[in-house]
Amino acid sequence: MKIREELIQYLYDTVNNENLCEDMQGKFIALEKICERNFPKDKEDDFMSAICNLEYAAFMAGANMVLDFISGREVQ
Repeated sequence: MKIREELIQYLYDTVNNENLCEDMQGKFIALEKICERNFPKDKEDDFMSAICNLEYAAFMAGANMVLDFISGREVQ
């Protein structure tokens, strides 16, 4: 794994494990409640997995964009 990927992964883990981003946590909890109210219980793991994957992908994309911007690379 590249240093950049390791750094971003560390940041993601820290944000989640330490609950550093209250807004992100709040949105996650709200979405979790919507899923619990509107989707079948037997599909709950599928929905939660999809939510977690989306959250992870969004965080990684944002972090990569910031690092690209800081380093002067073209932001895609």
